[in-house]
Amino acid sequence: MRRDGRPKGVTAAAATTNVTPATAAAGAIVTLGESAHQQLKQMLMQGAFTPGEAIPVRAVSEALGIGATPVREALQRLAAEGVLEGSANMGVRTARLERAELETLYETRMLLEGEAAALAARRITAAELLDIEETFRRVVAAADAGDASACLAANMAFHFRIYAASRLPLLVRCIEQMWLRIGPVLMERARSRPLTARSFFGSSRAAHERLLKALKRHDTKGARDGVRQLLYVGYDLEGRP
Repeated sequence: MRRDGRPKGVTAAAATTNVTPATAAAGAIVTLGESAHQQLKQMLMQGAFTPGEAIPVRAVSEALGIGATPVREALQRLAAEGVLEGSANMGVRTARLERAELETLYETRMLLEGEAAALAARRITAAELLDIEETFRRVVAAADAGDASACLAANMAFHFRIYAASRLPLLVRCIEQMWLRIGPVLMERARSRPLTARSFFGSSRAAHERLLKALKRHDTKGARDGVRQLLYVGYDLEGRP
């Protein structure tokens, strides 16, 4: 637990973000329970919790400025969806992934995210490209500052802006499920290794730039290969032998 009352790793940005990539809708009105669900998903994908960490209802409630009941409902929903383990009444925690589970997740991500990027290259608009380029600049700035949390958050936004351009919301939701499970692992690695944000992005910056160029050319194969290369880098970050 942090001194400010937030669970470990819950940044101000994570605690106040109220939508996730797959559920965001301009001007949408949501219930407190739905808001808690969306914000908890954002926190999980941004690595606000480490693997196996218990998620305290009271601390999350205070961090989000939402009552305990909607938070419990959101945790119960995430447990029912297989994202978390346990129950809201008995206690909920993030999963600890075994090596085999991690490999399965990455194989699935290779397929889903590669195809989403390929479709995005075919369908992306000029306005979307400008937005993605601006997000990429945020990734660079966070990496240069050595801010692992901000780097992961900006990198997540970069990827999901690309996937949203595929025009397949169901595919994006499937990808989101993968990120919900992998987020805690990513942040645990980032916290345990000095300057991981810089070293990770330093090894993948060229791949990010190639991906952007492929999107601008509407090169489906180049976009697919670019995303898969980035996933290989991410897998290495998590300790592949």
